[in-house]
Amino acid sequence: MQGLRPIFLVLSPAYKPLDNPKVRRAITHAIDRDRIIKHILEGYAYPLSGLLSPQVFGYEPSAKAFPYDPEKAKQLLTEAGFPNGFEIDYYSPTGRYPKDREVAQVIVEQLSKVGIKANLKTPEWSIFNTDYKNGKYPFYLTGRGSLTDADTLFQQYFRTGMTRRVLGYSNLKLDEILEAQQLTFDVKKREKLLWDAHKIILDDAPAVPLWNAMDIYAYRADLVWTAPPDEKVQLKTAYLKAK
Repeated sequence: MQGLRPIFLVLSPAYKPLDNPKVRRAITHAIDRDRIIKHILEGYAYPLSGLLSPQVFGYEPSAKAFPYDPEKAKQLLTEAGFPNGFEIDYYSPTGRYPKDREVAQVIVEQLSKVGIKANLKTPEWSIFNTDYKNGKYPFYLTGRGSLTDADTLFQQYFRTGMTRRVLGYSNLKLDEILEAQQLTFDVKKREKLLWDAHKIILDDAPAVPLWNAMDIYAYRADLVWTAPPDEKVQLKTAYLKAK
């Protein structure tokens, strides 16, 4: 089943040249998520064109990140003043997400094709988890679990001064929308505001959507249980069929 956790790349505008939106968009165009899903994840993932799973409140099918287009990536890098590309450190946790190290290696390869030399760093999770929360990484792979409402992700990563992950991103128009949706009790109006916020984030590209993992469970044939999308195994309502 499709889980709630989005896997994505974070591009921190606090570090040069990621402060340039054209550079961030170029990186988005350079990533071929479909190839990674097919050849590295063996098809056990759902590609994301936005940052949200369809089960999350605030999801809108028409919200789309920039598609894979290496030639467009090269064009944007040239426009940004980097016709020969640039060099940057890229961080990926090891053992946190399915095949995260292998995924990181492919991303490095894909970036090299548009002229970006990504120096791969793969710290183990306890180190990664401390350092990225303290804003030490310019460019990294991460995920957000138990995500049922878009507000949670948008506030933590993209609202000025409130980013739990110290992303260094700021967009005042986005801040206004995120505040407005928190103050309305009209569900439809709030949903529309989240759609607007999502489109701003995707256009500004401080993050590159990748995929939702396919959650796979194995259990006895005589167990009656419904797997949840939030990765939490709760057995309160589970029971064994009578023999």
